[in-house]
Amino acid sequence: MHKVSHREYTKFWHAHDLGNLDLLRATYITHAFTRHTHDGYAIGVIERGAETFYYRGRTHVAPAGSIVVINPGEVHTGQALDKRGWSYRMLYPEIELVQKAAREVSDQWQHIPDFPDPVIQDPQLVSVLRNL
Repeated sequence: MHKVSHREYTKFWHAHDLGNLDLLRATYITHAFTRHTHDGYAIGVIERGAETFYYRGRTHVAPAGSIVVINPGEVHTGQALDKRGWSYRMLYPEIELVQKAAREVSDQWQHIPDFPDPVIQDPQLVSVLRNL
């Protein structure tokens, strides 16, 4: 049986061994992010609960076990779907790092990669990102 925490928690740090990648692990119950953008990507794994957010003109829901990908410069929000809140892990890679990864899988890649769907259901990729 899992104990549900009613406390908000954040831990933000830089992974020096991953090129100073910014990382966040958080639990939010009542906290809500107003409309904002990031210079780079925001890529996260929802670990508990569900997040709802406005992005590209629509409201999306990311349940536990899903991945959220926000493209650079895109206005978005973020809050808990319900009173239980949500827990997640985020990484914030710079555009150049994602471009480099894209070039490693395709020699033809020249521009900024775009992720059209902000909520991805892929258990194997969730596992890889959590281990990272």
